[in-house]
Amino acid sequence: MEPNFFNNSGLMLLCKDGSAVRAIDVLKDSEYVLMYFSAHWCPP
Repeated sequence: MEPNFFNNSGLMLLCKDGSAVRAIDVLKDSEYVLMYFSAHWCPP
């Protein structure tokens, strides 16, 4: 994945406890990131 993909996106991730964290802080050392997109009108 492009190393700078999350740097300027401002993307936040919601944790189980309800807190929000910046995606770049959580994923910066990850080798792989799986992203799944769906919509209620378009089943998998």
